[in-house]
Amino acid sequence: MLFRATGNASYADEFRKYLGAERASGGLTWKHTQNLGWIALALQTQDASLQAQARAELENAAGKVYAQFLASAYRIPLDDFQWGSNGMLANTAMTAAVVDLWKPSQSYRAMVSEAVDYLYGRNPVSVCFMTGAAWSSPKHPHHRISGGDGIEEPVPGLLVGGINESREDDISRRPLGVHYPHDIPGKSYLDEQKAFAVNEVAINWEAPLVFILASLL
Repeated sequence: MLFRATGNASYADEFRKYLGAERASGGLTWKHTQNLGWIALALQTQDASLQAQARAELENAAGKVYAQFLASAYRIPLDDFQWGSNGMLANTAMTAAVVDLWKPSQSYRAMVSEAVDYLYGRNPVSVCFMTGAAWSSPKHPHHRISGGDGIEEPVPGLLVGGINESREDDISRRPLGVHYPHDIPGKSYLDEQKAFAVNEVAINWEAPLVFILASLL
């Protein structure tokens, strides 16, 4: 970011030491953020060779994302359903949407569109995972403001974590706990405030959704 902002070649010389170790991934996570650097390099214009390297790196990652999409019975670029699966889906779709900026692809745009369809209701549990957007939207997100403001409906515009086969909150084992309605991995979702493993909200899930929505305009 310092290189992009200043054009100072010494910054480029420093981070070149790490480019081979920090490969682009399918999508961003809270602890794997190297794609932010690759995207910054791909969109800067101070150094053409770095731009070309970054774009090739992201194109390779987007190709793997698209292969996941083609292999998925749910038509999404995910291999499994873990904590924050909705956020991971939005982030992997964003990788393809970024590449589409300089290498337009109808295939990538179709994949991004299907990711949005999934998040807004075309999924195994038929839930629109965005609060306030549809009749099936979550009513009880793991969100303290929504739970404590005295208003029945939650704050609108929150993307919940979504299907999670691991169900780490394990609320069904607590006294008076609530059982998940399905044991099938692809249906491991429950609209319950205490079910934080599926109904948590996070800005790093929300932001890529905003990006992919804008990319489809």
